[in-house]
Amino acid sequence: MANRALGQRGAVATPSTRPDRGGRLDQGWQRRLFLLPAVLLTLAFVIFPTVFGLYVSFTDWQLNDPAGRVFNGLDNFRAIAGDGRFWNALRNNFVFVGLGIRSNT
Repeated sequence: MANRALGQRGAVATPSTRPDRGGRLDQGWQRRLFLLPAVLLTLAFVIFPTVFGLYVSFTDWQLNDPAGRVFNGLDNFRAIAGDGRFWNALRNNFVFVGLGIRSNT
């Protein structure tokens, strides 16, 4: 008797992927449609800037040069590793974060 409640021969009804008679789409399309703004905003404000920042970090980009961007590989990272101001700023950052964490605990 319990099998009759599930439909014919124990089959469970599943939602169709076709529009029903009213022309409405099933819930799968509605879910995707509601997620679309969040996905687009994430792409625009998180994914694209991260990928573009990585791209720019491997180039020598002079805005006033007609050649524009020139790929220089790891030269930017070698230059920053040899700069004393970078290491001083990094140390100051760790001190600031350490003091902030210590004051909150």
